Amino acid sequence: MIPHFTMNYGNPASSHALGEQANHVVDRSRKVIASCIKAETSNIIFTSGGTESNSLAILGYCQNVPKKATPHHIITTMIEHESVLGPFRYLEKNGFNVSYLPVNAQGLVEIDRLVAFIKPETIFISIGHANNEIGVVQDIGTIAKECVKRNIVLHCDAVQSFTKVPIDVNEVPVGLLTLNSHKIHGPKGSGALYIRPGITLSPLVHGGGHELGIRSGTVNVPGVVGFSSAVTFQKPENMIQMANLIQTFDAKLKEKLGKYYGGLNGPPLGSSSRLPNLLSVWWTKGTGDGLMKFLSTKGIYCSTGSACSSHSSVQQPSHVLLALGGTPQRAQATSRFSVSKFTTEQDIEACVNAIAQYFEK
Repeated sequence: MIPHFTMNYGNPASSHALGEQANHVVDRSRKVIASCIKAETSNIIFTSGGTESNSLAILGYCQNVPKKATPHHIITTMIEHESVLGPFRYLEKNGFNVSYLPVNAQGLVEIDRLVAFIKPETIFISIGHANNEIGVVQDIGTIAKECVKRNIVLHCDAVQSFTKVPIDVNEVPVGLLTLNSHKIHGPKGSGALYIRPGITLSPLVHGGGHELGIRSGTVNVPGVVGFSSAVTFQKPENMIQMANLIQTFDAKLKEKLGKYYGGLNGPPLGSSSRLPNLLSVWWTKGTGDGLMKFLSTKGIYCSTGSACSSHSSVQQPSHVLLALGGTPQRAQATSRFSVSKFTTEQDIEACVNAIAQYFEK
């Protein structure tokens, strides 16, 4: 990224030599990201991150569909990230008929229930590929095919799953797919949206007509370079490594904490319906917030819910955990841990020992 801050600093929309050089770099980065999901380069546009990509997909599509006498119907799930639920609530206030689909006790969308929610006026469905709090991975392939049968556009937030769970847009006919950089060790402030050919979006930002006229604004060249570089550094063996670490972590927690370990949130470890790098557990004593603050003093950082939630003086139970049928008390007693390809078994051991210290106190 550094040369594109200091030397190759041209605007990729400019036609002079420095601009052409920057444009070449952007196109090369676009190709890397497109190839990761087996898409055409022309179907990837760059954004400032997952939140913008989600808003552009949801609002850009739904507000572009001509209105009819009967309000358009759109569907999302009760466990989506706030960057999806926010646009849906906005559309609900502005005349759209919105359904919030329940999930089962593991957080999975049941296909029969989804189909039962669909109406003749349903035009759009948004379902995340993998949940950021409990790591549940949805059967997006089957969901997408059900949508195609009914001429419904499916948007999929793949921020958490991108490069961790393979997705081929030729086999999985999603209409719109949100991608993000900083979840895979890339820079913050860089994201992308895959747009299937034939789908038209209304821009949220108007101006110079950048990114195929859909997202105006000078492209963040260093951010895009960092994003594509992060993609190339992700390897299948990293996923196996992370899955093994999570298995070890869970086993050590059960062994060392005994009665304080309440259970797992989401599908079983090792399941194809679960991300390889995330562990969400609930405790029989204490609170997730208390544990988080204690671990922070040890240089260990976990979460009690969505890491993207704004700071608040009032701790609200996670809407995801409540949607699984958990009590507010159990939600408040939940901790979420994640590992990366840089995490070691020594890190796991140190974390388990620190958690044990917390419960001893």
